[in-house]
Amino acid sequence: MSLANSYPSTSQRKYPRIVTFPFDTLRYELRLVLDNATKAQKWQVPLSFFIPLLFTCLVSNFEAKYGLQAAHWEMFTYVLTGLSAIWLAVGIWHSNKKRDFDTIVEDLYSKSISKDEHRVLFFMKAITNNATEKMLVYKDPIWDCYLLPHGRNFQRKTEEADLKQILSQCLQVNASHISLNPMVGLRTDSYKLNYHDNKQTYYVFDFYYALLSNESCERVQQNTFYVNGTRYYWKTVDELLNDKKTYSRNKDVLLHIKDHYPLFFDSSISNSINTPLK
Repeated sequence: MSLANSYPSTSQRKYPRIVTFPFDTLRYELRLVLDNATKAQKWQVPLSFFIPLLFTCLVSNFEAKYGLQAAHWEMFTYVLTGLSAIWLAVGIWHSNKKRDFDTIVEDLYSKSISKDEHRVLFFMKAITNNATEKMLVYKDPIWDCYLLPHGRNFQRKTEEADLKQILSQCLQVNASHISLNPMVGLRTDSYKLNYHDNKQTYYVFDFYYALLSNESCERVQQNTFYVNGTRYYWKTVDELLNDKKTYSRNKDVLLHIKDHYPLFFDSSISNSINTPLK
């Protein structure tokens, strides 16, 4: 069964649901949008002067009047027509510089103080002797809750070999013993506090299904085990959701897994390790 074609598409948003701005920044950016929209309409006033002046130049017979010669009136009208034509040209130029909606949104988003994090979550499943399905997590000392093994994915462009190396370092197994498959369509995102830097962060999570070859299975087949001082656990989704801090801080990921449980724990896809948990 191909993992790349097994999952329905979910979120395809370019921007997060929530974006944070300092008030002064937002006010300044909105003022720029308003000024830009006002300048875009500046061709209408000079046009209302230019058309009658041009018409006058084309059809009028100038006569001496109010102490001025006909030639003076004609020259005066031509000068006003020329000035209004320049004014109109400037207005049209400003109108052509008007920013479209997508550009305005892009500029606004670039000024936000929301932090973006693209993360790969390594999903590993196993089964116990009594057929209970579990997933691999570890206890993060800063978040103080259970998290899936993960790594940063720079704009979703990190190479698979680099992702294998990340998981290899987490579990201290040979990278060549790891098989990764992208779980296409199960991407999810959320906006929450990052406990590492105490900033509100927009997370984009891509899931990769990880399998270990026979040579490395023995290392991780205990229900609980240590790697480089980090304690790993095989737990059910419900066990994780029943942990108060994990529910509070990582429920977005866990509820996403629970909502798509048949896809994450698809019985037609091999377990991450080749033997039941001890």
